[in-house]
Amino acid sequence: MKTRFLFTILGATTLLFGAGTAAARPLYAPVGTAFTYQGRLTDGGIPANGAYDFQFNLYEVDVGDAALTLPVYRDDVTVADGLFTVQLDFGAVFDGSTRYLEIAVRPGSSVGAYTTLTPRQELTATPYALYSAVAPWSGLTGVPAGFADGIDNGGGYDIGEGLELISNTLSVNYTPGLPTAAARSTHDHWGQTWGGAGTGLTLNGTVYGLYSYGNAAGVSGTSVYCGVVGTSSGSGQGTAACANGDIAAGVYGTTDSQSGYGVQGVNTNASVGTGVRGQGTTFGVYGLGGTGVYGESLGNDPMTDFAGFFQGQVYIDGDLAVAGNLGVSGGTKSALVDTQDFGTRALYALESPESWFEDLGTAQLANGEAVVGIEPVFAETVNLADDYHVFVTALGDCALYVDTKSPASFTVRAMGGRSCSIAFDYRIVAKRLGYEDTRLAEVNAPAMEPAGK
Repeated sequence: MKTRFLFTILGATTLLFGAGTAAARPLYAPVGTAFTYQGRLTDGGIPANGAYDFQFNLYEVDVGDAALTLPVYRDDVTVADGLFTVQLDFGAVFDGSTRYLEIAVRPGSSVGAYTTLTPRQELTATPYALYSAVAPWSGLTGVPAGFADGIDNGGGYDIGEGLELISNTLSVNYTPGLPTAAARSTHDHWGQTWGGAGTGLTLNGTVYGLYSYGNAAGVSGTSVYCGVVGTSSGSGQGTAACANGDIAAGVYGTTDSQSGYGVQGVNTNASVGTGVRGQGTTFGVYGLGGTGVYGESLGNDPMTDFAGFFQGQVYIDGDLAVAGNLGVSGGTKSALVDTQDFGTRALYALESPESWFEDLGTAQLANGEAVVGIEPVFAETVNLADDYHVFVTALGDCALYVDTKSPASFTVRAMGGRSCSIAFDYRIVAKRLGYEDTRLAEVNAPAMEPAGK
């Protein structure tokens, strides 16, 4: 049996926006976008009774076009004597433009297709909703004092410093020299000098306490104690504090961060440049403890680019670690040794055209033969796959020679097949691992005065 539906709208279609009653909502609370819809459904010309499933779509026109939103479904809606009520919410789509509601229905017990009812129903405003769009002030209640005449004249305004009210125009006062005037965003103090007692300028920042860029002196300061003092925390660069009476410095910086720097200087010139320069009658640059002085080269050639350049006497109280090449021009590399009777004396390092490491030891010959294992730690610092050198000195009346060499050991034997059992000293010399082909490398060293003899 074919079922036929006839849908009829009773009265105004848009009856109430929002959910609940006025008493259930706080005063002046937003009503939302939902509204209540009532209609009358007939089945075969007879008022319908029972449960029905509804599908609602919203359009801008009465025929055709695409729906404005996704469908809204209401299942098992109770229809009594043809009447039903549903609450719909399509979102914020009611902007005053025409809207049409398309309704499709099927029996609540059915899982088949919906039957679309025609024509689409135009959603119209109620009379008092139309009135609210043009309601005069006199027709409203609860109007704030001072608004009854439609003009905001309820009270005066206090004008703060830097502002002025001329006629009906509120403006910012930029008058130069006026104590109450405001400063422009382009304002600066370039070229000005201040003087006086105490701290002239304090700058605190999580990245830079003070940052300056210039082709001459970015920041210049003169002081009995410190020329420039700033603070920085975290991984930024800056300075902490300069203790009056303890330290006198043009720039003094400390940091409590493992990744920060007390003072940092960078020169990015591709050919020649100095990151930080220190000059003094005692110390040009002084580093104490940990990494006292750290320099980083921006060049690409590890043999010709120098991370740090110091002219004159450099004193480091602590260990010195160089991540790169250490070059000495116009002088010697020495160990300073204190003697009991002759003061501090210099012992000079042996120089070589290639990079060699050596190890010395003593071994024992048994029945004319000794296999000497190479110390494992030393073996990982040199290239023992290439040819290396072993020199032996017998500690007794027996001539010795080196028979075989391998990356793990070398064998020493007595000459003439003798069965000597004596001790001997040995010296093994091998090329440093990774520097096997380095020999008398050309160095573009900074110009320095030759050291005196």
